[in-house]
Amino acid sequence: MKIGVFGDSFAWPKNAITGIIPNQKDESWIQHIQDKGYKIVTYGLGGTSTFFSYKNFLKYFKQFEAVIFLYSSRFRIPTMPKTFEGFSCYNTVDSIDEIIRFRNKNLEAEEIKKIRAIFEAFEATFDEEFYKFIQQSIFNEVNRLCNKNNIRLVNILSFERNTNSSPFLDYDRRYGEVVLNLSDVSMKEMKVDSRGDVRYCHLSYENNKILGDKLLELIQNKNSNKIIDAYEQFPFVYSDEITQRYYTLLEQFL
Repeated sequence: MKIGVFGDSFAWPKNAITGIIPNQKDESWIQHIQDKGYKIVTYGLGGTSTFFSYKNFLKYFKQFEAVIFLYSSRFRIPTMPKTFEGFSCYNTVDSIDEIIRFRNKNLEAEEIKKIRAIFEAFEATFDEEFYKFIQQSIFNEVNRLCNKNNIRLVNILSFERNTNSSPFLDYDRRYGEVVLNLSDVSMKEMKVDSRGDVRYCHLSYENNKILGDKLLELIQNKNSNKIIDAYEQFPFVYSDEITQRYYTLLEQFL
């Protein structure tokens, strides 16, 4: 089976931080699935929007027998110039300094001017209902296209919690499973500061393996169409020892 992955930093194994640590093993859930003998390709990139992932999905999804689509935060800038595609998550003027520090970007004055203009426009025009419409439209279309082409699908909404009484999106048109709330798993493991995250795909090695195994189960179970809160329902593990392992790396290299 060939699996395609589309998403943000939760689908980006070699992120900007892990890339500077020498000889670090790829601990991502993507690598874990590959180690089990599956062909898996990811188009993930940290800091991007759901629309960025959707554009890649439209280009490449027909190559795969199964798709794992990770939807970014609803509060990200939907589209950015190609040079700044990974900056969608930094959506306020105050975050420009963080971009330079965290991304280690030597931005030219003209580039900073462009970013500032984009962020100012986003802050001035932000309408949550509009961004809900974008997310809902992409969700519906990804599910429709996978259904039409008989491609197994797992939807992952990392930043959405299981609010049964008033969910952010309408999941009634889902073709595959909906997995919610990876962000709370990540934050329970380790609080990330402005230096960034040394974990692959924002999870420990132990929890990346658990996530990879659970995603394979969902892909293989063709009769399932469930809504799952990953934080509540997947058997993730937490310990001070695991957390300290990554804090030690953080202190050593950043």
